[in-house]
Amino acid sequence: MRKFIAIFACASALVIAASAHAETWKVKANAATLVGWHAVYSEIGCELRPPEKYEVARQPGHGRIALAVRPVTSNSTENGCRGFKGTAVTVTYTPAPGYRGPDTFSIRVTYEEYLDPPMTSDVTRYDVNVQ
Repeated sequence: MRKFIAIFACASALVIAASAHAETWKVKANAATLVGWHAVYSEIGCELRPPEKYEVARQPGHGRIALAVRPVTSNSTENGCRGFKGTAVTVTYTPAPGYRGPDTFSIRVTYEEYLDPPMTSDVTRYDVNVQ
């Protein structure tokens, strides 16, 4: 059986997921912004896969969230892999038209199939400042 590791990655960095963590972003008003992605990767080989389940755990107060499975490329050098490709759940935030100021939302992902023991609740809080 291949062992997988759960990860959270922002647009430019790869970080091992914890049970809960927060990200802070500055985003432009009136524009959609990719603020991160969630995936698992194999310790053997260079394979990315999306988590089995994902949802918005807390909706933003001043915008909307789009979750989509899309191709991604990692900049990690984990296990000798460089620029390995696969799919992940991407997180895109779009502020309400004309809104400027702070907003917060949370994403919950489940990686049960890939981890031993299963991790059932990985929550990432996103704090955004719309400028």
